Amino acid sequence: MARARATLAEARDAIDDLRADPAEALVFTEAVHAEIRQFTAATSLGCHTDLEMLGAVAHPLQEHVLRVIAEGLTNVARHAQAHHVWIRFIQ
Repeated sequence: MARARATLAEARDAIDDLRADPAEALVFTEAVHAEIRQFTAATSLGCHTDLEMLGAVAHPLQEHVLRVIAEGLTNVARHAQAHHVWIRFIQ
């Protein structure tokens, strides 16, 4: 029972971490572009984007989409040994 409580607490902490530092200070699309600029500055990798549909993302999902993009770029930087990156957002 103690282990189950600890696991549940860890899961709640992980969910809270996903919600931390919301992108409310920037418009959603600006926050996505800022994330991409930060990635290209840090890695010197060219990043090609097709983000026309970002404006159609419902407000409750915007932070999650931003986190998914950020995590994907982090994984590319750490593991992919890539020379170019393409981000295409479609619904």
